[in-house]
Amino acid sequence: MRMNQNKHLLPCRNGAHLESCRHFECNMMFKCNDNYCIPWEYVCNGRWDCPTGDDEENMCDFVSICNGGFKCRNTEYICIHLGQICDEIENCPAGDDEKLCDLHHIRCPQGCSCLVYGCVCSKAFIVSQNMYPYKCLVLNNVQSLQTKQISEVFQNLSMLRFSNSSSIEVCLLHLIHVTYLFATHNTHCCQQISTHCFKKSSKLINLLLVDNKIAKILPEAFAYLPSLGILNLSHNSFSYFPKNTFDFSDQLTTLSLFGIVWSHFDAESLNFPNLQCIQSHNLQICCAVYMSKKCTHNKEQHGQCQSLLASTLSEFVCVMVVILLLSLNISSVLVHLKLHKSKECLSILVASINFGDILWGLYLSCLLITNYTLQGHAFSDDSFWQSSYQCYLTGTLAMCSSFVCPIFLSLLAFCRMSVTLYPFDSNFLDRHFVIELSKYVFSCCIMLSFLPAVILWFSNVSIPTITCLMYADPYSQVDLVKVIAIFICIIHLCALICIGVANYMTWATVSASCRNVGKSKSCAFMVAQWMFMGGSSLLSWICTYIIYLSLFTFGNPTQILMWILVTLSPVNSLFNPVVLLCASLRSVHK
Repeated sequence: MRMNQNKHLLPCRNGAHLESCRHFECNMMFKCNDNYCIPWEYVCNGRWDCPTGDDEENMCDFVSICNGGFKCRNTEYICIHLGQICDEIENCPAGDDEKLCDLHHIRCPQGCSCLVYGCVCSKAFIVSQNMYPYKCLVLNNVQSLQTKQISEVFQNLSMLRFSNSSSIEVCLLHLIHVTYLFATHNTHCCQQISTHCFKKSSKLINLLLVDNKIAKILPEAFAYLPSLGILNLSHNSFSYFPKNTFDFSDQLTTLSLFGIVWSHFDAESLNFPNLQCIQSHNLQICCAVYMSKKCTHNKEQHGQCQSLLASTLSEFVCVMVVILLLSLNISSVLVHLKLHKSKECLSILVASINFGDILWGLYLSCLLITNYTLQGHAFSDDSFWQSSYQCYLTGTLAMCSSFVCPIFLSLLAFCRMSVTLYPFDSNFLDRHFVIELSKYVFSCCIMLSFLPAVILWFSNVSIPTITCLMYADPYSQVDLVKVIAIFICIIHLCALICIGVANYMTWATVSASCRNVGKSKSCAFMVAQWMFMGGSSLLSWICTYIIYLSLFTFGNPTQILMWILVTLSPVNSLFNPVVLLCASLRSVHK
């Protein structure tokens, strides 16, 4: 019996090879019914190769034609025996029966799961000194594998991903074929990105170094990476990019910088010709790059790169509010301190309320002055402004006003109630008592207002919003800010309850007297006065709750915050002097 080089039977010229075929056993070939053998590639090829055509019938109608065999790629019915795989002879038209044969004698490392050229390892595993042909390696919580072992044993890697590993140093990797490198949540892999760190991995396309505690980046750290297109450095500890960081890495298109707290920022370091998208929570970064670049940032930042207030309309509204607020409240103070000698105790409390409203006007004035000072370069001076004493003072004014107004409005309501219920024995008729009480309240409010600023100043934490409003923290970074927000909300809520109870008791007493003496108009005016002041207090103070709730929902969008500051928050401060002045003028007229 003769065989060709493919180990197929060679036919005899006299047909002797067809004798006794009925019981002849075919090895690695297809046997025609009671007849000779044919190669598997002749089966279901659309041509009869068996005398009765059984190589083109029955099984060719089923998808599972190669059940127990190997189906050649890009063919419909060409199957080969499993024994013909990796026999160094290409039996399929595309030669795919000889693909992946370099894995035939390679055992998966102990402690890993392998599939084709992919290898996933967790915790400890053992590698041999032989070179593995794997092209994809994933390491999770692996502490035993050293950087040198990866470079020597996995030289063909095109993708490497490792996390929670303390023994791998990314700058010591020597992987000339790697194109995708992902390192996340590691403690010692790259605390410092040295100069030309990735020069030995110059084929990198996608580099992800997220949450690796990178404390410092040296010049030219990401230089000489001509194919690098995507770089993610989010949630690390470095605070600036040195010059020439990305020299000769001109193909970079996407840069992610979420969670980076910048000490200073050089816009020229991101001047790449192909840079298309920058991702950062900090608008300062977005403002630094050219306007043609797409930059995504969290919406808690203010909406303009050039100014503190987002629009000309907000500037105009803020100016008008400041003028009205200061003029009305100063006028109210003068009226109550000079014209009402007979009601001096009540005038002291009213003037104290006006003083608290004046503090809010000063706060808005500081924002206007800052907006004018930073006009055209707000983004570049943002860090300086947030860490300056002017910002701390501005936030302190806002806090002091938030304390003074509700407390003295409550005292005013209790003063009326006390005088109404006890017209001869009330302590609020004693000038000395009212002055001492006012001094004590003011002292407590001022100390409470300065205390958070002092704590933040000595802890080197900048007030975490560009408006320097002490109880707004868009990044939820400072627990003290949350405590302040809760405390202010409790004070406002308690003040609303106290004012409501005191006014009701006063109204109940006065209304009965008015009915008896026939002064219903006076009672109606008093009720209208209380309703206006109570409604404005409710509308103004509810803004505090909105700001507080937005800490946990919207992340304090500064656009909304700014409009609340210049429109809703001053409502109470504008209504109070108007109502109190009307009451005083009406009293003088009588």
